Amino acid sequence: MPHASIRFSLTAGLLLLAGVIQAQTTFRIGPQVSLNWSNASYFNDSYRPSARAGFEAGVLGSLDLGHVSLQPALLYSQKGYYLTSGTDQTTGINNDNFRLNYLTLPVKVVYARADGQGVQVLAGAYLGLLLGGRYERAFTHNNSTTVTTGSIIPNQTPLSYEEYSSRRLDAGFLVGVGYRYKRVQVQANYSWGGTNLAVSYQFKGVNYENPFYRNQAVQVSLACLFNAKS
Repeated sequence: MPHASIRFSLTAGLLLLAGVIQAQTTFRIGPQVSLNWSNASYFNDSYRPSARAGFEAGVLGSLDLGHVSLQPALLYSQKGYYLTSGTDQTTGINNDNFRLNYLTLPVKVVYARADGQGVQVLAGAYLGLLLGGRYERAFTHNNSTTVTTGSIIPNQTPLSYEEYSSRRLDAGFLVGVGYRYKRVQVQANYSWGGTNLAVSYQFKGVNYENPFYRNQAVQVSLACLFNAKS
């Protein structure tokens, strides 16, 4: 009965593999805090963005499978950037300050020693949900500066000239390095968005498209991981 023996061998092999995976699998969870330096990537040379600092806080999980760990997190994340546009005071110069607040779900695949300790290399992806934010705009024209402030409302369209919005959903990729010593984990990663976040606006009854831009950021995080098993 060769077929029966093959089925028995496959079943035994799968059970053995499941036992090995179960024996080597550990799930840990704990708090994570981060500093980030976020910016925007514009596809228009007349817009000149620069980075600003923010913080992240939330919870990190780590499913350890030997050399590889799967690390999802749920984080409140402050992003944003400074933006200068315009060429001279005759036509007007905008100096903008944007703060964007996200609920972010990054998922990292981490490679390290078999015990999960020591140096790490990592890659992954993230999904961000824009909760809102604030902006401040200083418009200089003929040596006179007007400052306006307001809320950033996700997906608001059409916009008036003095309003600002950004698309609610952001998604992208990340790469980085890290180090884990016992429960403590430190990681540094670079993330870049893969979605256009611009929202159209309306000025004097005419619809315009805001310039194409994406989020990008450098994050440095500190986490403390505890064994979830009793």
